[in-house]
Amino acid sequence: MPPKRLTLPDYEKTIEVPLDGVVDHRNPKTFEQFFSNRLNHDERCKNLLIPADVIKNRIRKLAVEIIEDNKENKKYNFLIVLTGAFMFAADLGREIYHQSGQDIQFFTMKLSTYRKEIKKEGETIRDVDIQLDCGDLSGEQIIIIEDIIDQGFTLSKLQRFLLGKKKVASVKICTLLYKNLENPTTEVQNLRLNLKIDYIGFTIPDVWVAGYGIDSGDDFRYLPFIIAVNEKYYLGK
Repeated sequence: MPPKRLTLPDYEKTIEVPLDGVVDHRNPKTFEQFFSNRLNHDERCKNLLIPADVIKNRIRKLAVEIIEDNKENKKYNFLIVLTGAFMFAADLGREIYHQSGQDIQFFTMKLSTYRKEIKKEGETIRDVDIQLDCGDLSGEQIIIIEDIIDQGFTLSKLQRFLLGKKKVASVKICTLLYKNLENPTTEVQNLRLNLKIDYIGFTIPDVWVAGYGIDSGDDFRYLPFIIAVNEKYYLGK
């Protein structure tokens, strides 16, 4: 089945990605160029979800939205959630500077939620460890830059940590991907409902993904696009 085609106005809002992925109608060869010729026979991969040009175009519109919402700010404080969000944060920061000329300060934090474990069905809670602190942010207005929101354990812990222990003035959340979970527990549903996500690039199906900074078993961070991975391959390792 060919990927669903986008029309230009879709970039103005969160893009809902179907299981077979999306492509931009202005560049229909993207699928063949970036996936079929390189990864189509890789047993770790299922299919291309979001091509590089679609990510780029959506980030351009996200930058517009963030600039419009934060006109009173003299600078932007981006808190990058390592490791997966580093590509997204860099591209988004450059785009905001290109459009506004405003300063952007980058901070980083590393949290461990799954370690080497995988997500299991029926989960109600996960321990989240802070492995790398961000330093003094007291009184600052912070935009958390996240790669993907799954069950929400990491972001919930981080938001409480920033507002409580770090004494930041405010927290906004920007995520590239927001996963539509198929069977979340009541606890996970409530946790996600209580997380206010200010900026979302794409909503995706409940599948494992990788690329554009996101890894699957330490694979694929380097890809300029996002793929759906073969879960059975990684479960069998």
